[in-house]
Amino acid sequence: MLVPMRRHAGAVILLGGWLLMAAPFVDRRGHGRGYYDDTAPVARWTHGESFDTAAGCEPKRRWCHDKPLAAGCPPGPLRCVPAEAVYRPQPTAPK
Repeated sequence: MLVPMRRHAGAVILLGGWLLMAAPFVDRRGHGRGYYDDTAPVARWTHGESFDTAAGCEPKRRWCHDKPLAAGCPPGPLRCVPAEAVYRPQPTAPK
């Protein structure tokens, strides 16, 4: 479940961390028989879960790969990426 973050809380994730991302589902005909586009830019992927380190993210990615229907596993191909790859740091305003 995605929860809106306050602006200052969003800044924390920009300082580091890793994200478990799920590839977007493409259904061009609208009948539910599309495909997961693992070649899409990471900005189009869905943020599934956050981790402090890549070493924390990878076991979850592998577990979900091995058990794709397990509770807490996003559907489709998964990737662990640095938070900065998705949420670009914003310049701070001068004081």
